[in-house]
Amino acid sequence: MKKHLLSKMLIIAVAGILAFTGLIWAASTVTQTLLPVNKEVAVLTYAWTADATSAEVSATESSWDVDGWVFLVITNPGSPAPTDNYDLVLKDAEGIDIMGGALANRDTANSEQAVPQIMTGIYGARFVDGKLTLEVTGNSVTSAQAEVKVFFYR
Repeated sequence: MKKHLLSKMLIIAVAGILAFTGLIWAASTVTQTLLPVNKEVAVLTYAWTADATSAEVSATESSWDVDGWVFLVITNPGSPAPTDNYDLVLKDAEGIDIMGGALANRDTANSEQAVPQIMTGIYGARFVDGKLTLEVTGNSVTSAQAEVKVFFYR
């Protein structure tokens, strides 16, 4: 009887591990790079792939501090492209969208650029002291891919 109970417990444990592993394999991925453009400008790139089951993308904090003036963000849809008019938010350490909503409604066919919106109708460079967190919403395409390039002065 004990052997039978232990066998059942082992099967349940293995099934649980396999189910959990499947969840991990299906998770979204976000890779980051930080490269100099020249002596004063750098680009932080987030390359993301949505979850293969839910199409969600996990919020991802940058691996590096920006500590400079963000002046331009370029978005490039990948293949498969995300849902048309998907939204991006770049939050600073205080949880404020440094782009002021300028990354809403991204296109699926074309690369687009945006300048930080400081206040309604006022655009310009935005100082960031620390890490940035990328959030992707409004995507329903499983395994969708895109790239977000954040240019800043140091």
